[in-house]
Amino acid sequence: MIQVFTRNAAEKEILEFIQTRLRFTHQEVAAHCEASDWARQNFLRALQRKSVVTECGKDGRVQFYTVWGTDQANDIIVAANGHELDTAWSQNRLAKLLERMHQAGIDIELPTAEPRGPEEWEIWKYISERPYFTSADVASICASETIRTRFLKRLKQTRVMRVWGRSQGKTFLTVKTPEETRKDAKGKRGTKEGTIWSAIRHQRRFRPIDLFAALSSARPDISQKYILEYCRMLRRAGYLRNAARTRGMKNETPLFLIKNTGPLPPQRRNMTVVIDTNGDKIVYAPGGRLG
Repeated sequence: MIQVFTRNAAEKEILEFIQTRLRFTHQEVAAHCEASDWARQNFLRALQRKSVVTECGKDGRVQFYTVWGTDQANDIIVAANGHELDTAWSQNRLAKLLERMHQAGIDIELPTAEPRGPEEWEIWKYISERPYFTSADVASICASETIRTRFLKRLKQTRVMRVWGRSQGKTFLTVKTPEETRKDAKGKRGTKEGTIWSAIRHQRRFRPIDLFAALSSARPDISQKYILEYCRMLRRAGYLRNAARTRGMKNETPLFLIKNTGPLPPQRRNMTVVIDTNGDKIVYAPGGRLG
């Protein structure tokens, strides 16, 4: 393997990721590395021009690459065509290649996702309980940048953590598998809030008493009082608006949906926040969700 010098942390992260894979796709690099699309694509193209990265076959339209050279690329293609490229074969071949690197004085440590020490266990508890999070969220519960960086790096390298999405300059990460994410979403939609929220999204214009009439037979556990209180919360949060010019809200008050953010229900959470009384605004909230 050709030794490569990286210019920044983003390139180093990409290089370390692909060096612990027998083969990889550009989509996998995007899912596990935080570099921007532009930086990632340009670095991978540069590696390919230098023959550090080699094409090693396709599966339909998906192009695979490897950092293990042309000979290994040919072996991988043959194994894939012969349906021999299972997990055991890949792990065995990768272990042999890494051993060769070790003998040549180039060490690549295969990372483990197991938390080490109380700080990493605290981080793991936090991120495993959430559908997604940011690096700033993790910083709010672990002050040590060294520990945070080291643990998150291992989670990426072992493919436990992946990029969930990007929005407004933020990268959202997750340790949930796509299947777990779907199950979590299904579970939330099945809660009392989820059932009411689904009915609201379906009707759009309604009265709380109409929701109760529609849901009472299928969900007798959802009381009329619970529906009214949930609607009041949604109105305070800006999701609902009174259709009539009335200040209060009762079971017969006409309402309509003005903020439909998706299938998962808005939920009430109690948390300790820091308020700047000079400006009367929230300056800190756990997880960085308020500001």
